[in-house]
Amino acid sequence: MIYWKFCATEPAVQSLPPSSTERAYYTAQVDRLLGDIFKKNVAVTGIEFLSFENPHTATPDDPYWSANGKAYASIKEAAARGEITPEEAIAAYRRLATP
Repeated sequence: MIYWKFCATEPAVQSLPPSSTERAYYTAQVDRLLGDIFKKNVAVTGIEFLSFENPHTATPDDPYWSANGKAYASIKEAAARGEITPEEAIAAYRRLATP
């Protein structure tokens, strides 16, 4: 079993763009990379993201950097299928981001 720890205070993470549109793009990239890591290396059973308000561990069943990753993905998929409007998707994202 391999277990990685990832710290949000690392320079690469601190240099992420400040705008929410750019962050969403990079977040999607990180989620795709996490999925690839778990698919290509079954020995990796978890990647822990530290130094967040709510630390989270990505797993093969939950390959997202965010604790709300599955919820974000389901909103995106519902919008892509036309089940919700873009405005409804934005409102749903905002509700997830509000503590």
